[in-house]
Amino acid sequence: MGDEKSDLIWSDSIRALVQEVSEKIDDRARDLRKQAGMKDVRPSDAKVAMLVARRSRGLTEIATKLGISRQAAHRSLQRLQEMGAVSFEHPPGGKREKIASLTPLGAKAQDAISSVIEHIETDVAEIVGKDGIEDLRSALRALSANL
Repeated sequence: MGDEKSDLIWSDSIRALVQEVSEKIDDRARDLRKQAGMKDVRPSDAKVAMLVARRSRGLTEIATKLGISRQAAHRSLQRLQEMGAVSFEHPPGGKREKIASLTPLGAKAQDAISSVIEHIETDVAEIVGKDGIEDLRSALRALSANL
């Protein structure tokens, strides 16, 4: 179908490998959330909550960061609000955009989700070793800061 260079781009490029690992981590997180009694939390909602947990954000920024439509981001935020995990405020001087922030209940849920993340990091450490996970974390930080 394609030549070797094309096959590399679609299967073994850094972008393809990061996507593959991201999909597998999402699958593992979904399984762990179910085991922890959080089966109703959708992966998209978990990603939105993770963004908001790092800092309060507006709908447009969330949609842009996740590469989804504003409507999809809004639906996730509505579900999180219905769960009591996020609340909204208007920024000073602005009435159109709403800023989503974690509620105390959302912060408590974040603690439960932290255990899911810890499980995944333990799994990764078992695969790549303790030094390997720190090297991976360092490489990812450098990429995040410089791309």
